[in-house]
Amino acid sequence: ERDERVAIVGGGPAGLSAAYQLRRLGYRVTLVEAQDTLGGLMRHGIPSYRLSREVLDAEIARIVALGVDVRLEEKPDTPDAWAALRAAHDAVLIATGAQATKRLPGLDYGKPWVADGAAWLAAANAGAPPALGRRLVVVGGGSAALDVARSARRAGHVVTLLALETRAQLPAQAEEVEEALEEGVALVEGSMLVAARANGDGVRIACTRVRFEPGTQRGRFSVTRVDGSDFELHADAIVTSIGQDADLATLAPDCPADGPLLAVDAAQATSVPGVWAGGDVASLARFVTDAIGQGKRA
Repeated sequence: ERDERVAIVGGGPAGLSAAYQLRRLGYRVTLVEAQDTLGGLMRHGIPSYRLSREVLDAEIARIVALGVDVRLEEKPDTPDAWAALRAAHDAVLIATGAQATKRLPGLDYGKPWVADGAAWLAAANAGAPPALGRRLVVVGGGSAALDVARSARRAGHVVTLLALETRAQLPAQAEEVEEALEEGVALVEGSMLVAARANGDGVRIACTRVRFEPGTQRGRFSVTRVDGSDFELHADAIVTSIGQDADLATLAPDCPADGPLLAVDAAQATSVPGVWAGGDVASLARFVTDAIGQGKRA
């Protein structure tokens, strides 16, 4: 055992990975998690048919059994709480993930027929998906959007996936798309939602065809509307799943940002002495394996 104490903020893949490695080295580890359970995205954002909860629970139990001090339902989101955490530990790793949901402009998220994909998945993974009607249009083309679409299809919904990209350009893995289509999800590719309004039999969604041009960096792209290509979709509700950003406003107020991320070096260290960052808060890779590797590297 060593005397040095390390605080890890965030109990997702990066935080759990770092806790495991630090305990193996003898450091005393405090794992601080805002939710009432550990696992982060692996528990709340990935359906159980893709990641067995028995496996996840067993892996987490093995890590905690190494002697990790776990503090659940705690979030250091004020300057005083952050200062107290740093004062009580020799080092801090920020691994809070990407929690700020991106929203489509012009879509009223206060309407009962509009839902956020991350919130929908979290509720569905907890066994209580929101009641949104039988016909769903899921907006997005990444793995999270496919998870929403496939989970909804398995729950008995008629699901249409509306994506800016063509099928070949979708950021989701090809096998995910193939499996979704086999399960009965309809794909409307190369198209964009323009407006939506409720009527007597559900929601009328005005759309248009687009040409999607990916940029040089992840998340950067341009779309050009195709003249004369307008069309409508009909549904009971819309679920948007177009990505999430790290919420930097309440995290580590002293740590400089690099665009939407905390700035880190090759060892995951920030420019603030004693503070590291890993996972989605410091990377756009957005894969569990990447987050685990960043936790180990930190």
